[in-house]
Amino acid sequence: MKLKIKNNKSISAVIITKDRSKYFLKAIKSVLNQSNKVNEIIVVDNGKKKPKFDFKKINYIKTSYAIGSSRARNIGIKKSKGNYCAFLDDDDVWDKNYIKSSKKYLNHNHILIGKIYSRNSKKIIKSKSKSFNKFNSSISNLFVRNPGIIGSNIIIPKKQLKIIGGFDKKLPLGQDKAIVIEALNRGIKIVRTNAKIFFNESTHGERNTNLIKYLKGKLIFYSMYKQHMSIKTKSLYQILFLKNFMYGIYNKLKVYLSN
Repeated sequence: MKLKIKNNKSISAVIITKDRSKYFLKAIKSVLNQSNKVNEIIVVDNGKKKPKFDFKKINYIKTSYAIGSSRARNIGIKKSKGNYCAFLDDDDVWDKNYIKSSKKYLNHNHILIGKIYSRNSKKIIKSKSKSFNKFNSSISNLFVRNPGIIGSNIIIPKKQLKIIGGFDKKLPLGQDKAIVIEALNRGIKIVRTNAKIFFNESTHGERNTNLIKYLKGKLIFYSMYKQHMSIKTKSLYQILFLKNFMYGIYNKLKVYLSN
């Protein structure tokens, strides 16, 4: 897809995928069918099999297997030519007016966060959208929970991505929240838009089925940001970590006893 170099609001759509052709085809079609077209589409594939799709007008990049979402997105960022990068995961889809609804908010000092709807029910997911506004000015709250930041509803100016350094490849989870925290630390404004994305709840948590990997990711996030946390925030994080640990053990025992 040709990029309009003169357009100072040019947008590169960066889609990452890994062996989920069934979902990926719908994700990429949701980008191609936008009422207000993006300037280029970059697909970064870190899976084993190439999706069956005509990539002639798309910048398709095949990487080594399972390099992780952060590395995959960073490759897309590096290859992009637009002034803004709009990210999408392969199991989610954009509403047809996602880009149109986002463009009026574009600003080189803003990160845009769209509203999250269920891909199944088409209703807004309150737990991921309702409370985000009150978190805009409070990084401490973002350390503890994620009120609605995912890999499919973020649009970031390219120049800010260069300053931040892209998505943190050391984090096995929470990379989306971390990039917003880094932006807030640098005085970049986070703006909630009315742009809709449809989140695939049926695949949510696939990467977290391994309890040890999930808890390790939580500990890595904590070790990276604990120096920025207040005593209260540290306590809340530790309590939630223990709750996650106990809940994970309970589920493991439940499965074990049922067999």
